[in-house]
Amino acid sequence: MSTQPEAATSRRALDALIDWLIAEDEAETEATGGCPACDTQAIEMCVACGSCRCDRHDTCTRPAQEA
Repeated sequence: MSTQPEAATSRRALDALIDWLIAEDEAETEATGGCPACDTQAIEMCVACGSCRCDRHDTCTRPAQEA
């Protein structure tokens, strides 16, 4: 028999589930070419340099649009 109240046990289970879901999302982001640190998906990477939002992009120039 557990000495922990049911609410504390449920809260720990919920916290563990949240941690697992966050880790799964970060792994998927990294596996698809994104950056899990700043949650930038691959499609959202900087057009000019290909980097994520972890760094500033003040010097990046957007490539000219192809006609």
